[in-house]
Amino acid sequence: MTIYFNTTNTTVTAGSLAYAIYCPVIVTGGGTPQTGSTSFEYGESLFNLQVDCNSIAGAVGIANWFSGEDSEMDHVSVIGCTNIDIDHETPFSQNSGPYHNLTLGLGTGAPAGALLYVSRVSGGLPTGISNASISGNANTLIGFDLETPSEEVNGIHCEALLTCINAGGAGSSAPVTCPVACPVGFVSGGGFHLSDINGGGSSGTTLVHLAAGTFDAGLQNIHILGTYTNSLVDSQNSCTVTDTYLAKYVMDNNGALNESSSADSGCTNIKNGTITVTSSTTGTASLPFNNAPHCLLIPTSDPTSTGVYWATATASTLTAHVKTSGTITFNYSCQGNPN
Repeated sequence: MTIYFNTTNTTVTAGSLAYAIYCPVIVTGGGTPQTGSTSFEYGESLFNLQVDCNSIAGAVGIANWFSGEDSEMDHVSVIGCTNIDIDHETPFSQNSGPYHNLTLGLGTGAPAGALLYVSRVSGGLPTGISNASISGNANTLIGFDLETPSEEVNGIHCEALLTCINAGGAGSSAPVTCPVACPVGFVSGGGFHLSDINGGGSSGTTLVHLAAGTFDAGLQNIHILGTYTNSLVDSQNSCTVTDTYLAKYVMDNNGALNESSSADSGCTNIKNGTITVTSSTTGTASLPFNNAPHCLLIPTSDPTSTGVYWATATASTLTAHVKTSGTITFNYSCQGNPN
């Protein structure tokens, strides 16, 4: 096979062909990105539709690279794909959505790197993904590749996915690898809002993974069902939440943990408790932080007999000190991650 009239007007033989063969069943928007503003297309919506890739190698269900405002999906099912179910990329699809009531599954023979949903939109904001049930093939690495800034995702049920939602790319400003090809590389993310995410079925590991980097995110109501092990893996703050329910988890725009309902080590920013000094000048309590926190001691009785008191803390231990050996109990409150 010989292709003529490529970008350098030279011939290209099959052995050196640099083009990826990318085969969507449906494309919303024809797209001519080289023409600038005329490449934006609008109002291309899909309703009450099932798309079946029939397990054809490399097949994509729906690709939206060029359709922006008023381009919605509602009650759409994509099955049998071996590459990507829904591929939502490029700045020309900005401000599209919302995408509601989705059912996404993979075809026979889909590789571990197949993706059910790719979101890499820059230059504008999508208007949300909600109420989706997605299922992999037990060895599927990632369900949602979420890299679009300020994307809002809620009401997602996951099965047979090692990671249901991966937010922020592959870490260190690198994108998740697409099984065949994706036109967009890493999109500088942040502002993710994920809520009402749950996972069940016979296999699965992590419901939400926040990649290493510097971005903000807010999580609410993450719920483990079935065999999922982790409600959250936060690679920015090096922590793993194994709580069955994670009610709230918030990171600021420096990627630092700002608020968490988890008590797992390294995944909380507040620890309260009591610490007792018994016939000594020191008493200790364990802490669950990654960095030394700020701590406050409040005596529960008159401290005159033990004299001046103060606290020192490491990431793992709070020590209460008193000037004079004796017995006294303190309430304490420590805040860390960030310090």
